[in-house]
Amino acid sequence: MGDECCNAPSTCDSNSSTAVTKEEYVGKMEGKLAELGAKIDELGAKASDVKDKAAVKLEEVKTHHAEAMAKFREVKEATGEAFHEFKGGCDKAFEQLSHAWDELKAGSEKAAAKLAETKS
Repeated sequence: MGDECCNAPSTCDSNSSTAVTKEEYVGKMEGKLAELGAKIDELGAKASDVKDKAAVKLEEVKTHHAEAMAKFREVKEATGEAFHEFKGGCDKAFEQLSHAWDELKAGSEKAAAKLAETKS
């Protein structure tokens, strides 16, 4: 009964030692591993590219944050009604920071979705 479990190697139980020959198994597994290896390499390349782009965008966000903090310090250090002179610059710097943050976040989420799509 041992050899009668299947007639086609593709439908054989992998636990059956007599179902397929070593050469058949090695050939099929080699193909599967090569295919999955290529997918892994492709995903790695995409992830590296995404990481590089995100790093650049993150540096932009950090720069905007530093600029907004500098403008905020000007407002805090202003005396009396002089803070009105600095308020507009602080508001603009914060808007630029907020916009850069939103772009970074949206880009990261989009990249994560694309990477998730390539896993299957």
